[in-house]
Amino acid sequence: MKKLFFLAFIACAASCSSAGDSDAALGDPNDITDKYWLLVELNGSMVEQDTTRHVSAHMIFKKGENKFNGNTGCNTMVGTYELPAGDGLKLSDIISTKMACMDNMQLEADFLGALNRADSYVIVGDTLVLNRARMAPLARFTRELIKIR
Repeated sequence: MKKLFFLAFIACAASCSSAGDSDAALGDPNDITDKYWLLVELNGSMVEQDTTRHVSAHMIFKKGENKFNGNTGCNTMVGTYELPAGDGLKLSDIISTKMACMDNMQLEADFLGALNRADSYVIVGDTLVLNRARMAPLARFTRELIKIR
């Protein structure tokens, strides 16, 4: 009877376990979609996030929609993406709102420029790197563990 109770308890615990932030819940670790990617480096320089605005430069690639959204550090941006064979990446139709942010306008221009030039990506652990012709990284992101809707 104790064995039966123990097995039932284990089965119940396994089925009730939270999949919140585990790698299994995040899906394939090499998949760029449905993850919050925080921009940490751009054209070889570290990116300092503006904590006064409570907005961070980031991207989220929506699975199944071939669309991405995010923030440039100043404005909201959206666009479309394609993942050709291998590690290919094509970002297009990128648009953003046009608010003026005195401290982040250069970051925004550089970020959007890097997105327009990127043609491949690589993921190592929790780091996404966007490249052009597999040369020096254009942009480097870290994966933040937040719920994506």
